[in-house]
Amino acid sequence: MARSRMQQFHRDGVRLSDTDTARLLVTVESITIRDQLWLDMNRSNASSHVALWTDLTKRAPDDVRAAPASLLGFASWLSGHGALAWCRVGRPGATQERRRDVLRGGSNRALGHRLQAW
Repeated sequence: MARSRMQQFHRDGVRLSDTDTARLLVTVESITIRDQLWLDMNRSNASSHVALWTDLTKRAPDDVRAAPASLLGFASWLSGHGALAWCRVGRPGATQERRRDVLRGGSNRALGHRLQAW
């Protein structure tokens, strides 16, 4: 369900409900799901991902903010806003250890795969 709501957001830009937001925030805690989301991002859909993950990062409780912030960082980088990408990774709210775990868990693999593909 979260994936279909996410696809709907990419089509029409309508903000996700609180329930769908909570489901998606729980879903992106999975490294496998996060890796797939990173791999699905590209320059043509990056701005939509920036909008989605900006909203979810703002709405996320502190203890689950690191995952959507890392997705926002990658989408920002793809859309040509590298400085925003670094700001998102360092966003207050998640502990330093939690941010490190999230980034180590998936973004390095996904980013490495993406860079090799370019």
